[in-house]
Amino acid sequence: MRVVNVNYKHKHDLEPTAPYNAYYPWDWQHHWSYYVVYLSQSFAGWHAVSAQVALDLLLCATATQLIMHYDHIARTLEKCKPKFAEARENTKGPHLARVAMELRLFDEDKRYIAGVVAYHVEVLRLSDLMNDFFGVSLFINLFTSSAIICFLGFQITVSRELDFTIKLAVFFVVSLMQVFLICHFAQQLIDSSTNVVKAVQFHEWTQAEVRYQKMLVLITARAQRPAYLNATSLWPISRETITYIMKLSYKIFALIRTMYYD
Repeated sequence: MRVVNVNYKHKHDLEPTAPYNAYYPWDWQHHWSYYVVYLSQSFAGWHAVSAQVALDLLLCATATQLIMHYDHIARTLEKCKPKFAEARENTKGPHLARVAMELRLFDEDKRYIAGVVAYHVEVLRLSDLMNDFFGVSLFINLFTSSAIICFLGFQITVSRELDFTIKLAVFFVVSLMQVFLICHFAQQLIDSSTNVVKAVQFHEWTQAEVRYQKMLVLITARAQRPAYLNATSLWPISRETITYIMKLSYKIFALIRTMYYD
C-alpha cells in the first residue's frame, strides 16, 4: 500500500499504519512499539488464515476419501456377476450334484455380498462421524462467509481508493472460491453415494438366488438417502447452497446499501 501511495498517488507524508484497525492505549504510530504491533498483527492474520485453510483442506480430504469409498462400492457392484447364475447355465450332471454346486456357489455369493453390505454400512457410519466432527465449524464458516461476501460487496461499491478496492476485490473472490469449494465436494459426495443405487440396478441380479437378491435390497434401501455434508442437522450442503448464500448476501447487501444512501 505504501508503494502505491508513494509511486502512483505521490503521497509522501504518510502515517504509519498496521495491517488491521485496533485500539491501543498509547501512541504506537510514533513509537518503537509500532514494529511490535505490526509484527503481532501480521502473525495473528497469518495464523487465522492458516487455521481456516487447514480446516478446509482437512474437510475436503475427508470428503474425498468417502467419495472414493462410495465409488469403489459402485464399481464393485457393477462388475460383480453372481456365480449362482453361471452355475444354472453351465452345470450339467445329476440333480444332486447340480444342487450341491449351486449351494456352494450361492454360499460364495452370499459371503461376497455380505462383505459389500458391511463395507457400505461402515462408509455410512464414517459419513455420520464426519458430519459430527465438522458440522458446527462448517455452519459457522458458511454463516460468516455469507456476511463477509455481503459486506465486502458493499465496501467495494462505496470505496474511492483504488488500492483498497483491489484488496477488497481479491478478498471477495477468495471468499467465493472457499464457499464454492465446500459446496462442490458436498455435491460430489451426494452424487457418489447415490451412484450405489444405480450400480445395484445395473448389477446382474435377475438370475441370482432369491436370498442374494434380498441382500441387495439392504444396500438399495440404505443408499436411497444420499450422504450429505451437513452444517449441523439443519443445513445440508450441495451446489444449490452457494446459490442460496449468494441470494442471501445480495438481499443483505441491497438493504445496507439502501440504508447507507438514505
